[in-house]
Amino acid sequence: MFSAKTKHGTHLTLYPFHDSGVIAPPPYYCSTCGEEVVLKKGKIRRWHFAHRHSSLCRGAPESEEHLEGKAVLLDWLENLGAVPRLEVFLPSLGRRADVLFTWRRETYALEYQCSSITPEEALQRTHDYLSCGITPIWIYSSGLLRSTSVQTYSIHTFEWTGLRADSSGCGTAITYFSPEKHRFYFLYPRASLSSQVTFGDLYTVELSEMSPAGLVHLPPVIPGEKTWMRMWLRTKKQWRYSRSRWQLHSDTRYVRVLFAQRRSDIPYFPSEAGWPVDGMTCFNTLPHHWQSMVLLSFLDPLPVNTSFSLQTAVETFRPAAEDILRLKPFPLVPNSIEHALEQYFVLLEKTGIIQKSGDGWKKERDVYLPGSIDEGYKMDQYYFARLFTTSLK
Repeated sequence: MFSAKTKHGTHLTLYPFHDSGVIAPPPYYCSTCGEEVVLKKGKIRRWHFAHRHSSLCRGAPESEEHLEGKAVLLDWLENLGAVPRLEVFLPSLGRRADVLFTWRRETYALEYQCSSITPEEALQRTHDYLSCGITPIWIYSSGLLRSTSVQTYSIHTFEWTGLRADSSGCGTAITYFSPEKHRFYFLYPRASLSSQVTFGDLYTVELSEMSPAGLVHLPPVIPGEKTWMRMWLRTKKQWRYSRSRWQLHSDTRYVRVLFAQRRSDIPYFPSEAGWPVDGMTCFNTLPHHWQSMVLLSFLDPLPVNTSFSLQTAVETFRPAAEDILRLKPFPLVPNSIEHALEQYFVLLEKTGIIQKSGDGWKKERDVYLPGSIDEGYKMDQYYFARLFTTSLK
C-alpha cells in the first residue's frame, strides 16, 4: 500500500510516485488495522508500505501488479482532471478504497482486484460502498481473463459482481486492466450455456484513448458476430439425448416435477425453450430449464388469447426464480430478471406462441411438449433455422 499513519496519527501518502520522499520517521501504522507496517524502498518496485508476514490484516499482502495498477490508474485519472484520492480509508465501512474519485457529482471507488476472493466478500464490499452513496467500479486484472475458445469464456463467480450496465441500460460488461500494457479490456457477455460457459465479445481500449466517462458508463460498442451460435444447436441436442442429471440441484428437481405433472420429462422440453437471449447470464440454471419454467408455470396456465404484461409475468415468475433457480447476484445491474424475461418474450414472439399486444403480449397457442426426443430435436432444428440462421451470415 502507498499510505500509512505516523505514531501521532498523521496520514502519509507516497505520492507523487516520482518523488517518494518520506519526511516523517518510523514507526508507521496501517490505517485499516492499526498494525505496524514497514516502508519498502525498492529500486525496481515502487516504494510502498508492507505488513509483516505474520499480519492478519485483510489488506495484506499486496502483489506488485496490484500496487502498479493502483498507481497507473491514479496517474491516469489525475492527468484527466478527475481529482482522485489514493487508498482512502472509510471509517464507517472499516475498509480502504484503492482509488476514490468524483466525476460529474458522483463518487466512485475503483477496486483493482488481482487475486481470487469469495463471492460473499465481493458482494459485501459492493453493498458497503453502495450504502454510503459510493458506486464501486470493479476492475479485474487482465490475468483473470479465461478464454477457452473464440468468444468463449469461463468467468470466476466473484467476477460477476463487477458486471455493470452501460448508459443505455441494455449492454453489460465486466472490466479488466493490464498496468503493464496500459490497456483496458471490456468483456460483454452475450449468452450463457451453463454456469461455466459464457459467450461474449471482448473489446480492448488503450489507456491513452480512455476517458473517465468511458470507464464510468462503459465505452460504446458494436456487438460482434455470433459465431458461437453454431455450438448452440449441438448443445440442445446434448440436452435432449444425454442422460438428465436432475438430482443434482433443487432447480432441476423442481423443473422435473413440472414435467412429471404433464406426464413428461426434462428431455422433452418445449422447443421454444433453451435459446440464447440478452440478459440470460443472470441465471446459473440451464437455459432450457428456466425457460421451460416460464413456459410451463406462467404461460401454459393462461387461456389462449389472454393478454399479459411484463410486470404480471415478473410478479408471477420472480418468487419462483428467487426461491428455486440459481441466480447470479448482480448488485450493479438493476432489473436483471426483468430484462431477461422481456428479451425471452421478444424471442417467443418470433416463434408464434405469443404476439405483441400494446405494452404486453397475447398468448396465441398452447405450449406443446414433443412426443419423442427425435421430434423435439427436429423442432429445435426448425426454430434454429428460423430464428438464428441469418445472424450467422
